[in-house]
This record gives sequence, structure tokens and C-alpha cells, in this order.
Amino acid sequence: MKTAQKIILSIGLIGLLYSCQSTNQVLSKSNKRMEIMNEIANNESMSKEMMGILMNSKSGMMMMQEKEKEMMKDSQAKMRTMMKENP
Repeated sequence: MKTAQKIILSIGLIGLLYSCQSTNQVLSKSNKRMEIMNEIANNESMSKEMMGILMNSKSGMMMMQEKEKEMMKDSQAKMRTMMKENP
């Protein structure tokens, strides 16, 4: 009886470990990663949570600063164009 319990427990444990993939394994698959990102983007509460996480991370802040610089350059270029058109 104890042998059967040990075998069943071992099989269950192996099955559990096999079914639990690491985050990197899941995210390394392009289609699965896109599926996850689309789900986050389409869900308002998840999107807010993700923005909060991005704002608290170094890489997220760097990305936001780069986007801000791009927007400022675009804004300046648009302003110059408007000034040339209507002095």
C-alpha cells in the first residue's frame, strides 16, 4: 500500500512540475507572448496595472522619457511649420 502511495505521489509530483512552465518558457513563444499582451491591452484594469508596473521600472521610465523626447521634437517641428505657413 505504501509503495502504491509513493508511486502515485511521485507521478503526481512529476506531472505537476511538468505542467508548470517557467515564465521565460511561456514568454519565449512569440504567439503566446502576443496573446498575453493583447489580453492586457484589451482589459482596462490590467492595462492600468501594467502602466503602474512600467512606471515603477527603470526600463519603463527610460521608454517613457524617449517617447516624451520624440513628442517634443515632433511638436517643435509642427510649430515651425505652422510659423512658416502663417507668420
